[in-house]
Amino acid sequence: MTEVKRIIAVYCRVSSDDQRDRETIRTQQDTIQRRLNLEPDAGVLDWYLDDGVSGTIPMERRRRGADLIKAALAHRFTELWFTRSSRLSRDEIEALKLFAFFEGLGIQLIGVSEPVGDRTMFGFSAVMDAASRRKFLADSARGMERAAREGRYTGGVVTFGYRVEGKRHMAFPIPDEEPLWKDWSAADIVRRMFDWSVVDGWSCVRIADHLNALGIPTSYAHAGRLVKDKTGTRKKATTGIWRPSRVRAILSNPTYKGELYYGRRPAQARGFGVIQARVQALVPAQVWEGAQHELRRHAFSTNGRRRSYLLRSLLKCGLCGLTYSGTPGRGELLWYRCNGAIQYRRPVKCKARSIFGNHLHDLVWADIERYLRDPGDVIDDLRGQEQNTGAAAAREAELLMLRNALADLPNQKDTILDLRRRQKITEDQMDRQMAAIDVEERTHARRLAELEPEPIQPQEAPPEALLAEIRSRLDAGLDFEAKQEIVFTLVNRITVHTEIDERGKKQARVVVEYNFPGVVPNDTGRGCRRRPA
Repeated sequence: MTEVKRIIAVYCRVSSDDQRDRETIRTQQDTIQRRLNLEPDAGVLDWYLDDGVSGTIPMERRRRGADLIKAALAHRFTELWFTRSSRLSRDEIEALKLFAFFEGLGIQLIGVSEPVGDRTMFGFSAVMDAASRRKFLADSARGMERAAREGRYTGGVVTFGYRVEGKRHMAFPIPDEEPLWKDWSAADIVRRMFDWSVVDGWSCVRIADHLNALGIPTSYAHAGRLVKDKTGTRKKATTGIWRPSRVRAILSNPTYKGELYYGRRPAQARGFGVIQARVQALVPAQVWEGAQHELRRHAFSTNGRRRSYLLRSLLKCGLCGLTYSGTPGRGELLWYRCNGAIQYRRPVKCKARSIFGNHLHDLVWADIERYLRDPGDVIDDLRGQEQNTGAAAAREAELLMLRNALADLPNQKDTILDLRRRQKITEDQMDRQMAAIDVEERTHARRLAELEPEPIQPQEAPPEALLAEIRSRLDAGLDFEAKQEIVFTLVNRITVHTEIDERGKKQARVVVEYNFPGVVPNDTGRGCRRRPA
């Protein structure tokens, strides 16, 4: 029996990009195992496998990479084997840190497919790997952008009601008319969902209940697709039931009216922003717009709830971006609480402050009633308030910064061209710098367009007869549903900004954005303290 003299830790890693190139964990294991068969005096401590993990993630943040770091600190092995240096990291700085870390512990790094060499050779290899990856990502992004603009299939789960026809650069999403349930196709089911919403006025809950009662399978259940479990691998089957949230996602998806958007999620954007393309529509645009109206109507409906929240669905959290929902207090007290404060919505609870609803209702309705009774007076008042707020000053400061940054970008381009003429940088480096400046220019221009105040057009005063009718209805009194419909029409959104001082005390500032003609955002008031129980 051969005596084991060397203790080896084996590390293997592949990302989703590697898997697309048909490199798997199994391939790396087989390569290393063949080498181990030739080393009878080597014993393996453990195989540390990170499957589907990006090489840009630091080693200590990977599931098995963290175990490898702990074993190294405990001096449990003397050699670390891997196929090539890119398996350790795709970032040159991180790779050099890992080299110094293991070298400092006296652990020898061995590349089975590619030799590691000394620190200089390892660093050179890491820099070349990182440069190759950046070029690959840039080329892939340009190809993805071109495919998206042409309306081609760009990968991922196909929108329910569509299927992919063709292969590679000729693959396009088209309506899925193949039978899914009885004689209904997936496209038919989508069309019926819009009919139930627009024509019959059904809510998302009722549509989901009806789909489940009919026994219509979801797209994942029909295709036998699995979802990710806690470990990040697709091993878990779906429940196969329709949920109201899924119905709402379908009814609000603009793809069904023929508008396909790519890049709305940060992981897709790749620097070129949101791309819009045309696909074959499943429903007319008017039907899709009607569904949006029904979704808003049901969002504001009280549905027999004991408490009535006038600003339901309008409050957004300035910390996490989620919506505030109504929470009953003692007696007739109403509160709004950020949904991010609920543990299961986010890994960490949002620290946003709860808002006393009764006081906020009175403030917002007072602004709206003033506008309905005397539009000109409230517009002048709100515009004057906005000009005196810190928000206006901050917006002006950001506008100035963006304008200066945009004005400086041509100078930066001239500098890069000058460096290229003097051969201080390579052509690839020049292209990357120019591309980065172009992305920065588009980002600044888009943000500038959002912040630039629109020219205020003089508004015609409503006819006196209409104003008299509105005033008479206000004097007679409005029921809750009428008030809520008016609020829904005249309030764009309400943002709750929470500030936490050094003592942990929370202060909330509520900003209301009205849809009054010519009116800019107005600070309505500050959050108030919850009354003691």
